[in-house]
Amino acid sequence: MDRRYARVLRAIVLLAGSELAAFTAVVHGGVWAGLGTALGAAVYVALTSFRCRATSCPLIAGVDLLLITWIIWLTGGVESGLYILYCLPVIHLVLAQDVRFATAGAILASGLYTLATLLTAGPYQFLTIGLSNIAKVAALSGILVLFLALLKREIEMGRALQVALHESLGRAAAVYGVAHVANVGADLRAVLTALLEHAGKATGASAGIVARVEPQGGLRETATWMRGRGGGSAEAQYPDCRSPEAKRALVQSMPVVAERRCEAGRDKNAASTASPSAKVIYVPLSTMRGPVGVLGLAAGREQEFTRSEVEFLKSLCLEAAVAIENAQLREELRQMAVTDYLTGVANRRGIEQFLTQQAEGARSRREPLTVLMLDVDGLKRVNDVHGHAAGDEVLCALGRVLERHVRGRGEAGRIGGDEFLVVLPGTTGEQGEALAHRIVDAFQRELARAALPEALSPCPGLSIGVAALERGEESPDMRWERDLIFHADAALYEAKEHGKGQVRSVMSSSLAEAGPRER
Repeated sequence: MDRRYARVLRAIVLLAGSELAAFTAVVHGGVWAGLGTALGAAVYVALTSFRCRATSCPLIAGVDLLLITWIIWLTGGVESGLYILYCLPVIHLVLAQDVRFATAGAILASGLYTLATLLTAGPYQFLTIGLSNIAKVAALSGILVLFLALLKREIEMGRALQVALHESLGRAAAVYGVAHVANVGADLRAVLTALLEHAGKATGASAGIVARVEPQGGLRETATWMRGRGGGSAEAQYPDCRSPEAKRALVQSMPVVAERRCEAGRDKNAASTASPSAKVIYVPLSTMRGPVGVLGLAAGREQEFTRSEVEFLKSLCLEAAVAIENAQLREELRQMAVTDYLTGVANRRGIEQFLTQQAEGARSRREPLTVLMLDVDGLKRVNDVHGHAAGDEVLCALGRVLERHVRGRGEAGRIGGDEFLVVLPGTTGEQGEALAHRIVDAFQRELARAALPEALSPCPGLSIGVAALERGEESPDMRWERDLIFHADAALYEAKEHGKGQVRSVMSSSLAEAGPRER
């Protein structure tokens, strides 16, 4: 029986008994006693029904016993059949408290009923009726205490089992969710986001981070999560991946729980009423090859991570570590597929994909787009005279120059043996031509610092062709990426025909006059 139903039953029975006692008192001439009983019982039951709490339940049960004794007194004492009401406080104490309070209530009920029968019965009535009813009260109270205690225990065990089953299913779903995201080939950020969301929701955490192990050995924050960010309420700030506990968890390969003071949250949504201290747990993400990162979770208000939650996080992180490692490998493979292994810039496939994407963006946004076609002058002579190792060093030097000068502006890629393509979105032709001249000068300085043979003289030069479209107009049959490459290549050959080591340009007006061509 639920506590709410017990309160409703108590209110109904006490009011009915009180009204019966009041009516009996009025019939026998006790008008004031009857009216006082009716009014006082109604007020008392109403107040205690709405204000009853677990802490005040023993006191209320004691007052109930006194009220029931008064009701029995008004309805005939030993001859009253309302002694059954003594079971109500016992039931209330079993449901709201425990067996000890209920047993004490049963003993008190028997004592009060004994007192009521002694004061209202003669010796013969007490020995015949009184003792029999007292025995009934004691026996019935004891049976109710035992039965309801067992029933309450079974209900609580069932609820605990239901909660445990719900938590187990939620945690199993969390592990499955992380594994599913990894198995469908999602990128690393999607795997980390799934890990944080599932771990935070399953444990009731308020915020979390994932920090990955850097090549130098440190930890770098990679992904974050905060409960209620969309709704605007958060209970704690993010854990600190630079804390000693995070590093200890990584070194010891075991979870570390710490308590730290909350500082000003890094998220604007962090609540100003956050608790002054919070439990934080750091769980390592490790595979057979070694540690790959650390998961950090901050507990909510007045929450501690239980042993079962720690074990769950260990299992989840074991699954997630493998998923993270696989995602990293896929990311490396994708990067290798579009990267030139020698120079470190994009390969032909990567730079052409980038050019296609930027051409579509420039067309839709009506922005300028510039490409540079580069060719190393005299590379064949370097290979023939000094060997391919020297030629490779020349190409690597150019790769380093392009990495420094193009990063943040666009993308550079190697499209042939000694030919390179640079794509500069949002860059006009004049800006692209100025950059090309800087690249030519930087290439000569880089060759002077490179580990090249001393007999390599003169140093190889660099010819560059520049093609640019500076307005968002286009003809219906024009493909920007195709024509830009064509005209940049033509400008490159023009630079080579005029003595090499030069820069030649084709602006948007020339492209429009030339129209689309087949390369």
